[in-house]
Amino acid sequence: DYLHIRGLGCYATNSIEVFNRWGVKVFEEQDYDNSYEKAFKGYSNGRATLGDGKLPAGHYWVVLKLKDADGVSHESVRYVYVSQ
Repeated sequence: DYLHIRGLGCYATNSIEVFNRWGVKVFEEQDYDNSYEKAFKGYSNGRATLGDGKLPAGHYWVVLKLKDADGVSHESVRYVYVSQ
């Protein structure tokens, strides 16, 4: 399983940041394109909390920043639940 964001193909310029409940950034990716290689899969590419980088089960905040075709910036904040 990985984080797939519907409609993201319409926004070539984007970034995603994932934070744990204490506000620590645990994942970051520029030009997120829903490909499995770049996707958030419940592992940290920043600050790992378990030995192998796997994040503990729980809620994580996802901040999506993108620019539309007119160059206008947009930001969306949602949460995801990572299970074991």
